[in-house]
Amino acid sequence: MFEITHNRNIFCGEGSISQVENVITAINARKLFILAYSQDAPALKDVISAAGKANADTYICDIVQDEPDLTIVDRLAAVMNENKCDAVLALGGGSVLDAAKAAAMIATNGGTAEEYQMQGRGISMPSLPLIMVPTTAGTGSESTKTAVICNKKLDLKKSFYSPHMIAATVILDPAVTVALPSKVTAFTGIDALSHGIESYVSLNANVYTKMYSLKAIELVGKSLASAVADGTDMNARADMLYASYFAGCALHAGIGLAHIIAQPLGGLFKIPHGEACSIFLPYAMEFNLDNCVKEYCEIGRALGLELKGESAENAKLAIEKVKELISTVGTATSIRPFVAAVGAELDSAGLDKTVEFVTQATGHIKCNPRPVDAAVVKDVVARAAL
Repeated sequence: MFEITHNRNIFCGEGSISQVENVITAINARKLFILAYSQDAPALKDVISAAGKANADTYICDIVQDEPDLTIVDRLAAVMNENKCDAVLALGGGSVLDAAKAAAMIATNGGTAEEYQMQGRGISMPSLPLIMVPTTAGTGSESTKTAVICNKKLDLKKSFYSPHMIAATVILDPAVTVALPSKVTAFTGIDALSHGIESYVSLNANVYTKMYSLKAIELVGKSLASAVADGTDMNARADMLYASYFAGCALHAGIGLAHIIAQPLGGLFKIPHGEACSIFLPYAMEFNLDNCVKEYCEIGRALGLELKGESAENAKLAIEKVKELISTVGTATSIRPFVAAVGAELDSAGLDKTVEFVTQATGHIKCNPRPVDAAVVKDVVARAAL
């Protein structure tokens, strides 16, 4: 048996942001909390105008300028309640979407973000109605019931989740992603690819998730390089938005070794999540190779390779194709510069501490196709630091 939680409404295509007015009217929102990545976001004017036409007041906030932490999420929830907001619209990348998702839940359920993240507090009440407009194509946060939040006390990133947290409405408008810099386009796109690949080979994969995984992989292979090379390529931008969304849907199956390491190390060494996935995805694929020959051959075909049969050699070609795409778009392949930037060291003691940190944060994830233990994590982290 498997369970799927899906968004109620999804509007897709260039100009679909015009649907905001109808959405606000449909939910009868009177005070809309808008969390935007910037007060100068080009699409923000459209959102404010739409709210006005729907006779809703707005409260506009752009406090999330980096990956959100527990304090910011609590502050957002408090402001939502203080201003009697009855709906939330998030306009931004994964950090903005995750922060809005977490805060909208806390606004109705009470408590603090730390209680949900670290103490397993239950979520029993629906969030404030959520409208999500992603401006990046990578995390798929708009399609998931999960929020990944930084815990600065422990220097880690950890998620909490509930079916109550999924957005009611998603708007996938490629026009709002045109301003995204090529570097961010690249590493968020690799994040979507890592979601597609890891969910496809997950022990929890099923007919639903595999359908979304494979289409996401296909779209990334087809259009990521084009979107990086020409940010105004609307077809490529649309493909990447759909890839991100589909990969997010596939995450019902869970993640694997790349994310097991990437998520906590992103917090520890200040590595953007997509860059961390870019570093660890090839290592994870190599580690899982013997358990995923058939699946990797299918992934290779989705990426455009003409592979006949399902041999280990063909599976290796799929891994090389992923490495080639990472090289083409120029995303990170080593953690070394990030470790140095925060003044850390990965000598023997530092490596052991890092491995302990990873296993404490994500050791509960058991859907990687090959068992993962501390020795595996240590080997991969050490290789990624060369």
